[in-house]
Amino acid sequence: MKSNKLKEVVNSLSLQEKHRFKNQLTINKHIKTVENLFDIINTHKEKDLSKEFVFKKLYNKPYTKERDYLLRNSYRNLSKKIEDFLIEEQFHKEIHSNLNIHNYYILKSYQHLKLYHLFDIKYNSSLKKAENSSDYLVASSITGLRVNNYIHHLVPNKKDYEKTNQSIDLQVAYLSAFYLNSLHKSDFNHAKINHDIAPNATMDKKIKETQSITHPFEDNYSKYLKLKVHFFQFNHDEKIALALQGITLLKSIKTVTDEINQELFFCETVLAHEYAVLEEYDKAYPIYHSLLTKNDAIESSLKTSLICDYITVLIRTDQYTEALETIDKHKEILENTTPAISLKIAFKKLLLYAFSKDITKLSNHIPSCNTLLDYDKYVCRLLYAIEAYLKNDFDNAHRECINLKNSLRYKAPCFDIRDILNFYLRFFYLIPLAEEKPSHFKNSIIRLHRDIELYNEHALSEYLEYLPYIWLQKEISIYL
Repeated sequence: MKSNKLKEVVNSLSLQEKHRFKNQLTINKHIKTVENLFDIINTHKEKDLSKEFVFKKLYNKPYTKERDYLLRNSYRNLSKKIEDFLIEEQFHKEIHSNLNIHNYYILKSYQHLKLYHLFDIKYNSSLKKAENSSDYLVASSITGLRVNNYIHHLVPNKKDYEKTNQSIDLQVAYLSAFYLNSLHKSDFNHAKINHDIAPNATMDKKIKETQSITHPFEDNYSKYLKLKVHFFQFNHDEKIALALQGITLLKSIKTVTDEINQELFFCETVLAHEYAVLEEYDKAYPIYHSLLTKNDAIESSLKTSLICDYITVLIRTDQYTEALETIDKHKEILENTTPAISLKIAFKKLLLYAFSKDITKLSNHIPSCNTLLDYDKYVCRLLYAIEAYLKNDFDNAHRECINLKNSLRYKAPCFDIRDILNFYLRFFYLIPLAEEKPSHFKNSIIRLHRDIELYNEHALSEYLEYLPYIWLQKEISIYL
């Protein structure tokens, strides 16, 4: 592991993990140099970690090429120690978070210690737990241990041969179940990717073939995985029905694992999202609120996505203060994400300033559009138009939209906002007429509102959920 990669790994460790690692190094007094190197890397910036600097700190001697092997060995030893530590940490996490893996290693330990009577006592309950939680890979491994016992450690007799053959058949059934569940998970990933590329495409032929295979156990988890593949075929009411069916199947599983909880989280997120798209906010809001308050163990990337959707619901229901408070409350999670998501959150915050008509904060935080990708650039340019509108500078608001429209004249963007942009242009053109020609303005605003409603009937959800478009519709509604 190179020094820059080693620094990256050390920086990523939590304070508790660093403390545990240091304790391990302290126990082994013969690797004091490795412990010192860890301290140097941990307490200094990467740009300061030159060979000369590190060598001097470690050995209290000037660095030379002839002595470079000492430094290389120290880095190599530290890398090995950190990798071993990471493996141990991950192993302990898996054992403590998955009872089935824990039971497997207990059984394996009994086998290693030749405590076959304890193995037999533990075996049936461990296998049943693994099967009940649809953990077929572990169930297969546990059955494999029993097969190993029969073959290598018992006195051969007809009864044992029959039991061995039964265990081998059961092991194959578990492996088949694991394979088929894995296929369903892969089919879901394919369906998701295909949906992202072509939302209206029909289901892939290979996925249809997988769906027709009979499962060895046909338990509720495998039924759920087959059901999950269809999530991207439908929208709204049909998707809500699928999500509710998925939740029922998952909640009927007796042994709850982290994987089951993650799938429940997925279904509830889909359910809340579809309710929000259908503007059934009274149903969406409590689900979002419950997911955010009860699921502390949610993976940060999933929680970030959930927060973004929740903020959109709060905006839809005019709860701008709570939306801003939600961003501040989850600031730590939102800041430790990808640059693209960080920018998305920043734009949500800017649009919240626009919704609440806080012109000062909006003006102070709009970024430069020059270096942004197309999708983000459109949001940024529309924010400049909204800022001008809020300052009653309607000419500049209209001009900003004209300039954006002209920039799209010779290309068809992946995210095509031209229809939405035309609505913006019509609105900004009409606004000055509100006082000059109130009757004409009123009739024109009603026509614009009607055209937007017609557009919304056929628009894809990504356009209906586009925050600058939501802002425009809310602003138009003021004048109806």
